[in-house]
Amino acid sequence: MIAKDMLPISFVEDRAFTKLSDARTLELTDNSWSVMEELMPVLHSLKHATTALCGESAVSISMVYPVTATLISKHLKENEGESPKVSQFKRSVSASLERRLAPTDVCSAGKVAYIASFLDPRHKHLRFTSDDVKVAVQAKVSDLLSSRPEPELVEAVAVEPEETELRAKKPRSDAASVSAIAALFGEDYYKEDTTDIESELNRYCQDKCPPPQIDPMDWIKPDKKNCAKP
Repeated sequence: MIAKDMLPISFVEDRAFTKLSDARTLELTDNSWSVMEELMPVLHSLKHATTALCGESAVSISMVYPVTATLISKHLKENEGESPKVSQFKRSVSASLERRLAPTDVCSAGKVAYIASFLDPRHKHLRFTSDDVKVAVQAKVSDLLSSRPEPELVEAVAVEPEETELRAKKPRSDAASVSAIAALFGEDYYKEDTTDIESELNRYCQDKCPPPQIDPMDWIKPDKKNCAKP
């Protein structure tokens, strides 16, 4: 519940700052307070999405489509009995996200953000989109892998011990981002079915997804066993 006496509205009642005629215009009606209360869960979800996409210690491009699709399908769904204004707000935000990012459009499958989502072990199942988009993204990644040039041999460069120690101490994720991601996606997001497949790309798809709040760089490590890397 929103407590009216906790909000900074004292200036409205203070005649030294606000005239009586202006105060009557600025005062919120009971209906407005009710709409604000109904909007709070939606605004919390949008806040979580913003926090997840604004992490300072990790690249967030692979989160763009999972976050967008999860907002549309889960947090911006219209509920029976809610205020028409809340429903209108949800429709407006959903329509804007659909228009700008088109998460269910096959034409989006070749975008860098979608490919990044597939290569991020937390989102590789692409459960948030349609089957057609999943197939298109996997086909695009397979095409990129088959057409890549042979890697060149690069002479190893010695790294100073102090530099290595600094890298090891650098945090990979912040608590606010981890909490926001967990709240946004929920516990069932990373559960997936397994299939009997043989190719390295498909073995990558078959590996169990880590929870979405896990840093993917902690999951993909050179010494990690039984993990196919694309």
